[in-house]
Amino acid sequence: MAPTVLLLLLSMQVAREEIVVTARVPEPRDEATAATTVLTKKQIEAMPAEALPEIMQRVPGLTMFFDSDFSYGQPMVTARGFFGGGVVEYVKVLVDGVPVGDPESGLADWRHLRADAIDRVEVLRGPASALYGDTAFGGVINVITRPAGGGDAADVRLGGGSFGTRFVDANAHLANHASFSFFGADTDGYRAHSANDDRGADVAFDQLAATTRLGLALSYAHKDRDDPGALSDAAIAADARAANPFFLRDNERTTRRRIALTAERFGDTPLRATLYGADRDTGWLSTFLVAPQFGSTLFRRISTRALGGSVDAGRDFKRVTLRGGIEGGRDTLDGDYAPVNAGVTGAAIASEDVARTRKAAFATATFRVAPQVQFVAGVRRDSIDTMSATSPRAGLNVHLGDVVLYAQASRAFKAPTLDQLFDPRPFPGPAGKPIFISNSTLQPQHAQNFELGASRSTSKLNWSIAAYAMRVRDEIDLDLRTFSYRNIGASRHRGIEASGELALARVRPFATYAWTRVEDEANPGQQLKNIPEHVAQLGLTTTLPARVDASVVWRWMGGRWLDDDGLYPMPDVSRIDLRFARRFGPAGLQLDVLNATNARYNELGFVLFGTPLEYPAAGRALRASASWRF
Repeated sequence: MAPTVLLLLLSMQVAREEIVVTARVPEPRDEATAATTVLTKKQIEAMPAEALPEIMQRVPGLTMFFDSDFSYGQPMVTARGFFGGGVVEYVKVLVDGVPVGDPESGLADWRHLRADAIDRVEVLRGPASALYGDTAFGGVINVITRPAGGGDAADVRLGGGSFGTRFVDANAHLANHASFSFFGADTDGYRAHSANDDRGADVAFDQLAATTRLGLALSYAHKDRDDPGALSDAAIAADARAANPFFLRDNERTTRRRIALTAERFGDTPLRATLYGADRDTGWLSTFLVAPQFGSTLFRRISTRALGGSVDAGRDFKRVTLRGGIEGGRDTLDGDYAPVNAGVTGAAIASEDVARTRKAAFATATFRVAPQVQFVAGVRRDSIDTMSATSPRAGLNVHLGDVVLYAQASRAFKAPTLDQLFDPRPFPGPAGKPIFISNSTLQPQHAQNFELGASRSTSKLNWSIAAYAMRVRDEIDLDLRTFSYRNIGASRHRGIEASGELALARVRPFATYAWTRVEDEANPGQQLKNIPEHVAQLGLTTTLPARVDASVVWRWMGGRWLDDDGLYPMPDVSRIDLRFARRFGPAGLQLDVLNATNARYNELGFVLFGTPLEYPAAGRALRASASWRF
């Protein structure tokens, strides 16, 4: 749990002993008992990506929708068959080890995390409640922004592209003392009424000694986003870039602020303490389609506050490593809904003022049974107001030469969000009486997970494969009989995730594949809506004549449905993204060609009273930039 110091160690270790800090117990990557993916600065720079959503497409088992900077929707992720549809998150997002999800939903501000400001991304794929508790149902993403060592450096990038896209990124790093980043990005968007305006700044200060570190991180972000809504198939055929007439005023304006303090001690008895606070203010004019030709539009004001902290401690013995910790926090949410007529917001008709207290303790032990065999066991206990959950895990890691085998069994939980519990938004009901989708009696979802994997890491070849089976019960879903959330679901998740990368003299090819099968137990044999059953990628990075660095990524997605009954299949998706870059000393030029073949497809959708409604994906787009390194 010491990102800066542990990353400094990387330069002194061979590739196969790369330290992974996101496992909460810092450990060599090849000693993990869970599927992990690590994306380095060099890999990130080669990707046709400007922010975290596009970077995440490289991870097998994760699929991002609305990933590019000119997309009109907020980024959404599927992970091992879990998909919240922009309402709830099943993946825990951390920045330098500190959680950044919104209190009422768990959703993170994905586009605030710019590629130029990211030094490394670590991903724990699959349930990680035994380490991180709530939200870590589908995995954990830790974005590490502080570079490992190096001297003073700074860079500025200016760029723009299709659909009126413009952006600026500026970053500075004072070796082992401070880092600064700023960005501004706006676009007119691919569709009508789909403009996005994002800007933000981050500052981090470090005081690093031989065995200790003190850190302070500050973050600010502002978003102004229009929403063009979903379109029927007939409307898409007529004009895929049009906006749904019901959504012509929909807009979200959000401001986020965050502060984090960290104190660390290193050695045989490591200690880490973190305290963080965050607040958020949102004004959101949103339309909910009750029927294809009938929408309910209200203005929502949201104000959230979060205060949390954790203490992790450990002790290293000859054959045993012990780690344990406590964490807690308090989240508050207040807001209201008001009607909107002819663009004028009226008086509030529903309000909320709720709070949630979180407490947790965890312990884990690693036993080195033999030089090439280790056993890991751990447990975590969470209490969230009146709800509680226990999340144990046990795993085995075995080295057979260069090949590493692992097996793991674990239990996980996902608590209902504040919105699922208390959202007071009224919907038009029968006889003119309002109905409410939230349900204050909801209980946590629970899952049992079993996983097997193998990997091999050398200077020339890296590959990994993982297989898992998971059963989820008490799943929170919309009960159409009452039009409210209930613990009514049970589903089975099975999958295989594989990746490989080959380092040759002039080229570096890579491939990933994920088979994700997720079925409702009440409807076996049918893939759940919007979740692709197959996702494959082939990529290649190389250096062309005239010292032009180039990369090409082909991505294919198949086996998707618009509904859970299998009546509305979605066509397969095949697209190609390109990046070309050339440096001239401190200066650099970069060109991305996204969706180079101009493939026509839809990001996702739903079926409402027999009418498919979908969100068209952007066509071919260009993005060019110039940079300068100081």
